[in-house]
Amino acid sequence: FGSIDIVVHSLANGPEVAKPLLETSRAGYLAAVSASSFSMVSLVQRFGPIMNPGGAVISLTYLASEAVIPGYGGGMSSAKAALE
Repeated sequence: FGSIDIVVHSLANGPEVAKPLLETSRAGYLAAVSASSFSMVSLVQRFGPIMNPGGAVISLTYLASEAVIPGYGGGMSSAKAALE
């Protein structure tokens, strides 16, 4: 324990994911961006300092950042696009 070679970020959470974007509340939209995008920043802030030189950070995303996916709303597409 003490150093890290690889960090994998794989998180998605939007409390209003079933709502179309135009019906999503500000709180729901910000929650989606916070959980799905800012979590990556937070992860690197915490683990970056203990990563080995040449280590890697990998983030998994979803194709909704580039294409319309019916039923995947609530700001999640925007959150995944922000992550990329």
